[in-house]
Amino acid sequence: MEEYRDLRTLVSFILSSQGFEVTGVGDGETGIEELAKTDFDAIVLTQETPLKTGHAVLDWITANRPHLLSRVLFTIGSPSTPALDMELAKLQIPVFAKPFSVHALAQRIKSVAEDKNGHFAA
Repeated sequence: MEEYRDLRTLVSFILSSQGFEVTGVGDGETGIEELAKTDFDAIVLTQETPLKTGHAVLDWITANRPHLLSRVLFTIGSPSTPALDMELAKLQIPVFAKPFSVHALAQRIKSVAEDKNGHFAA
């Protein structure tokens, strides 16, 4: 889930070229719709998304699909809130501050998804 189409497209291209099946969405509501019907192997959320923030999507996952929490990675482009920082730390969710290395993010996604079947949400 990434609001910036260019970044979403780049990450999707890199991971697709490595054999992963990628579902990319640009807003939180669509992200929740996809998460409600698919058990993704890795999930990349970002805080600043239209309709619902990454934090709201994380809260939805916690309440509705908690088995997916270990598959979540979070990207943050602007200063975070103390509440979000505490929740990410409590849940031990990896955080990538923008700008980040796309290669480093791709490697982390691969490590999260390596025991799965290669399908993740970006």
